[in-house]
Amino acid sequence: MKRHVFYYFFLVLILVLGFLIAAASPDKQFQAMTITITSLFYILWGIVHHHIHHDLTAKIVVEYTLMAGLGGAVIFFILKGGFNL
Repeated sequence: MKRHVFYYFFLVLILVLGFLIAAASPDKQFQAMTITITSLFYILWGIVHHHIHHDLTAKIVVEYTLMAGLGGAVIFFILKGGFNL
């Protein structure tokens, strides 16, 4: 964990900033674009990190892609009003 503090710091920064920017905008199209770009940065950051540490595999790429898709879907759901609670 200590070796990857830089990685985790910037990963959290990317995700938090992406969510805050999307949540602060009333424009739904801008929210969708922001969430999509944030998800792409998440995937890219994960691939670059694993490439640098020489442990990049197709399984890791698929995992980052699926997690970005799931996270994006959850954020879209939340910003659309969720369960109308």
